[in-house]
Amino acid sequence: IISLIKVKFPEAQVTSGGDGVYFRGQKTMSVGISTVSEAVYEVDGMRVSDITFVNPCEIAEIEVMKSGGTAVYGTQAVNGVVIIKTKASIVK
Repeated sequence: IISLIKVKFPEAQVTSGGDGVYFRGQKTMSVGISTVSEAVYEVDGMRVSDITFVNPCEIAEIEVMKSGGTAVYGTQAVNGVVIIKTKASIVK
């Protein structure tokens, strides 16, 4: 999935571990007891912490939010938001 996002959105930067992406320069922010250093992920309307479970063949649409629209997601979206809609969610 990360490779697919990188191809579709060349401005995406891959985290050092290779398992996440961020936009607009990587910013690290402490939120509660955790540290946020990658984009917020939303799959079929649900916020998730990991997108490795998504089958690339089932993706219908990928959208990236990098500016004012990320405010809806709070401070955790400082590195952008990746919204994935699967084919199953489009059929519903």
